[in-house]
Amino acid sequence: MHSHILRRHQRRRYLPVALLVAILAAFLFVIDRADAADVSGSVNTAVSVNTEGRVETPPEYWTWQTIRMDINWSVKSGATVHTGDYFDVPMDPNLNPSSFVPFDLTDGSGNVVARAQIITSPAPGTIRFTFTDFVETHQNVSGNAYFRMGARSLTWPEGVNTQDIDVYNTTVRIKRDLGPDGTSDYKSGWFQPNEAQALATDQNGALLNPDQSQLRWSVQVKTQAGNPPTDWTTLTITDTPAAGSHFRCGAADLNAQARRRDSQGATAVNYPSTLVSCSAGQLVVTISKAANDHGIFSFDFNGWIDVDDQNRPVYKDDQGRDRIGFPPGGWANNVELNYNGVQSVTRSTTVKRADQGGSGTGDDLHPRIDIEKYSGTWDGVTFVNGVAQLDQAGQPVGLPAEDHDTAPGREVAAGASTPVTFTITNTGDEILDNVVVSDTTLTGTALTNVVCTFGGSTTMPFQGLQPGASFNCTAVLGPITAAHADRASVTAIGRISGKDVGDQDDWHAHPAPVTPPVTPPTPPVTPPVVSPATRTVLSVRKVALARSPRAGTTMSWRIEVRNRGTIAATSVRVCDPLPRALTLARPSVRIELTGTGRRTVTTGRLVMNRGQACLTIRSLAAGQTARFTMQTRISRTVVGSVRNPVNAVAANANRVSASARVNVRRAQVAAANLPAVTG
Repeated sequence: MHSHILRRHQRRRYLPVALLVAILAAFLFVIDRADAADVSGSVNTAVSVNTEGRVETPPEYWTWQTIRMDINWSVKSGATVHTGDYFDVPMDPNLNPSSFVPFDLTDGSGNVVARAQIITSPAPGTIRFTFTDFVETHQNVSGNAYFRMGARSLTWPEGVNTQDIDVYNTTVRIKRDLGPDGTSDYKSGWFQPNEAQALATDQNGALLNPDQSQLRWSVQVKTQAGNPPTDWTTLTITDTPAAGSHFRCGAADLNAQARRRDSQGATAVNYPSTLVSCSAGQLVVTISKAANDHGIFSFDFNGWIDVDDQNRPVYKDDQGRDRIGFPPGGWANNVELNYNGVQSVTRSTTVKRADQGGSGTGDDLHPRIDIEKYSGTWDGVTFVNGVAQLDQAGQPVGLPAEDHDTAPGREVAAGASTPVTFTITNTGDEILDNVVVSDTTLTGTALTNVVCTFGGSTTMPFQGLQPGASFNCTAVLGPITAAHADRASVTAIGRISGKDVGDQDDWHAHPAPVTPPVTPPTPPVTPPVVSPATRTVLSVRKVALARSPRAGTTMSWRIEVRNRGTIAATSVRVCDPLPRALTLARPSVRIELTGTGRRTVTTGRLVMNRGQACLTIRSLAAGQTARFTMQTRISRTVVGSVRNPVNAVAANANRVSASARVNVRRAQVAAANLPAVTG
């Protein structure tokens, strides 16, 4: 393409600021939020001049060329922004905003993160980025934008053809274009009056100004033609637009003008021309002059964008199919110049949309909260690199030693009171507000003195529970004579996403059995005496970690074995007689040992023996609990209630048993393959 093709285009796009402000009102995206705030102080921004491909020092630009600017931005950590909030980047006073068209910054899925526009008052102007509702559901929001602007009009003293200016702390050199000299012919084009107004559409994609010419074409011709060059007297201009635009042949619609200026660069004036023929797809014009007229001639005329019956722009793709919208490659135009009927040359140009755009990104928010209710002490939820360690059921991997989720629960001595603790933890990645904790008695005596403390306050709802942070509630269970069960619940709302989250945890207790008086046997028989110091008693507990799993999936079961005696249990063997519906999915397990003042983690292996998955623990100290999670696979054919038992026995302790039950749902049915929707 000849270097002059862009020249005319750029000159016509530099519009007065007032006109630009007027047309943007019909084009800009508006986010209706009365309390939209300037959050520029909450956003990091960096602006630079992109001089890639420029080998000169300083980089050089013709007066009709544009300079590319790059902006990288990110919302500061901990800052809160909302829909309609905006941040501003001051425009460099040496730039002309008339080549800036509003655009969207989208993520990889097409979601609009922010919208860019120019605010031209007060001068020199501001580049404004307005956030969409994307910021309500994402965090760590950041992005980039790029756009082109030309240098502001410069004053050129006689004989001065280059000037250095500063743009965003980068020196660039502007080269003066002296205009055509009649030694070459070329084609150029531009949007009129500018791209923003020419291509403005409504919400249905229809042009806002369908009755206004959107394109202007110009043909610059040579003063002499042929080889050797000779003066021409008759020039025939045949112009043909490519698919996507057309001509309107009314005199006002076409607005054709032949122009002449002298070789010294005097202002161009109208010159007579003859319209030979005109149709939507071709224009033929002749210009006649005296042989010795060495003026510099050009011919300008209007073009119109193709639209459908709803005034939506249309074009044909590479396969000749009709498409709605603007052609990605722009609007092309070809002209044939026939000098004196003996020399014919073809010139072409394409008017393209502004080279500007941007993108944004952000992390999806996953608000989550956990509540654990227990007696005794607990180190809390484990976090690794800021991420809560949870199992597939969403529960912490290391639960409290006295986490009595199921009956019979904690054994309480007659007449004793039991302190109970709730620990509430933000296990998600979003700040939580409106945190409310409640407790409901399910069976037996109610808890008393329930007090929750967060940030020094005991008045709920609590605000601002940060990710990874936690707080405690305390309560007391008084003396009981029957089984007790209660349920602690917590609810909260994600500060940014507005999502409701919650969790609940049950806790059980039962009174210790009353030992009846022992009647001594009749002498001379002496009964054997079992010393309390040599007693070993096991208890076993099993919990299903999914309430309603689907057939064909994998689920987990938490098993706890506790030595409630006063001496160590040896050769403890824990066996799971797997029902037909279940098979062992993973033999290796992680064993957590607690209750002796320290927490130990080791590994073990489940061994299949006559349909049972068995684990052997060498020794279990007095008061010590062994906890592990086994994974099973559910048969695809089973539906309904499935009971899974477990038993434990030691070399010096009797066998004990427990079980857990789940309701298995039908297996997930794969979606039928559907034909792809195209076009």
